[in-house]
Amino acid sequence: MKLNIITIDGPSASGKGSLSRNLAKHLDFNILDSGLLYRIYAFLFSISGNHDEVREMINEQISFAPDDDGIKVLKDTNDITCLLYTSDAADDSLRVDLGG
Repeated sequence: MKLNIITIDGPSASGKGSLSRNLAKHLDFNILDSGLLYRIYAFLFSISGNHDEVREMINEQISFAPDDDGIKVLKDTNDITCLLYTSDAADDSLRVDLGG
C-alpha cells in the first residue's frame, strides 16, 4: 500500500491549519495535527504536573471524534478542543518538557 504524506510546517498562526484543511479536502486526505498532540500533552500536564500521570490520562481519558472542522478532542466525554486552541495552550505546548 502506498502512503502519501504531506507535511506543513511554520510558525503559530501562520495559516497551516487552514491550508491543511483545504488541501486535505481537495485531495481526500486525513489530517494529523501534530501541534494539537503537543497541546493535549501540555493541557494535561497543567492539570497533573506529572509526566507519568499525563501518559495514563492520555491512555485512559483522551479520545478523538470526527467533526465538521476535522477532529474534536474528548477528555472522558467532555469536548476540550476549544481549550486547546487558546494562546495560553499554545504557549504551554512550547514550554512543556515532554519528559523524554
